[in-house]
Amino acid sequence: VEVPRYLFYALNLVDAVPYPLFWLRYSLFAILYPTGISGEVGCMYQALMFLIARGNFMEQPLERQIHIVSIVFVLITYVPGSPKMFMHMVKTRQKQFEILKNGGKSSRKEDKKK
Repeated sequence: VEVPRYLFYALNLVDAVPYPLFWLRYSLFAILYPTGISGEVGCMYQALMFLIARGNFMEQPLERQIHIVSIVFVLITYVPGSPKMFMHMVKTRQKQFEILKNGGKSSRKEDKKK
């Protein structure tokens, strides 16, 4: 996602974004976000299983207990955060393709107020 995004930003500065790059900028997330999130969750799960296998939670050193609680907290934030982030990109994609279709002008009422 980062390479096309920054190339898009650079070429957008000189108003020279080719359509394939525009499409990549606003479409790659559909594949890369779920795979990235799955990989991150998988790594955190494996780390959590490794730490928990070391024995009873209360008998582990404080530093390890903090690591376990931190991983669980981050995993819990993925539940509401991942769909919100993905849907934000879906809405952004729709808006940007609409602007492109209209020749650079938004037809949405919220955008006209700004």
